[in-house]
Amino acid sequence: EQELVQRDRLAKAFDAAETQLMEALEKRKGEVHALYGDLVLADGVYAGNRGRRWRVDWDRTPQPIQIKLSMLRGVRDKLPSGRYSLVVSLQDRLGGRLLRWSALRGQEWGAASLPVAHNGRNFDADVKISQSVFTACPSRPDIRPSMVMV
Repeated sequence: EQELVQRDRLAKAFDAAETQLMEALEKRKGEVHALYGDLVLADGVYAGNRGRRWRVDWDRTPQPIQIKLSMLRGVRDKLPSGRYSLVVSLQDRLGGRLLRWSALRGQEWGAASLPVAHNGRNFDADVKISQSVFTACPSRPDIRPSMVMV
């Protein structure tokens, strides 16, 4: 009898949590769609399990990438001495506008390296960077041929 009461309480708590989750997702639908993909009901996906289960459709999710930066060659005295940082950004076309993955400010598709020193002398031909930057690209269906990483 106690076990039945506990199951009822657990089922009610689960239903309340699911309702609260669905309401929160409805309020933030645009952001959730852009960040996590579409929520799809997957009743038949989990064989042998009854009840409702949710899975996320990741087809429209931004894809993380790693860009390895090794060195800048042939800079010599073309750059004055100082500390330099490389910035990678995604634009809609060469010389175009920066792409954003959310309506929020500061959510551009891009990343920056840590600063590296360059002495600016004639015989300092290369600037060794040896770093990786991590950023995200649009999902495969959202990529256009004109998009460019600069």
